[in-house]
Amino acid sequence: MKIRRAIYFVAGVAVGYVAGSAAGRERYEAIVGHVSGVASKAGLPEFGTKVADRSVDVARSATDAAGTIVDVAADKAGDLVDAAADKVTGTVEEVSKSKKSTGKS
Repeated sequence: MKIRRAIYFVAGVAVGYVAGSAAGRERYEAIVGHVSGVASKAGLPEFGTKVADRSVDVARSATDAAGTIVDVAADKAGDLVDAAADKVTGTVEEVSKSKKSTGKS
């Protein structure tokens, strides 16, 4: 049951990351467009360019951080799955040894 939860968790994180990235990019483009438009109307085209460039840097940093979080979550989920598999294997081996020592099949 815990393995299934771990798999669902990782799948949920992946879907959320993809959906959030798509929605986030659209919102990001809208903000940059708005800021650039306001700066151009105010006679500050350099300001709009600087803000847009900085926004790109921030977006890249956020994307990298989100990717790192997904990688860490996937590693942890994999560790949980491995630990569960080891536990199941150990339990099966113990039961098998116990049956052999008592002479039961």
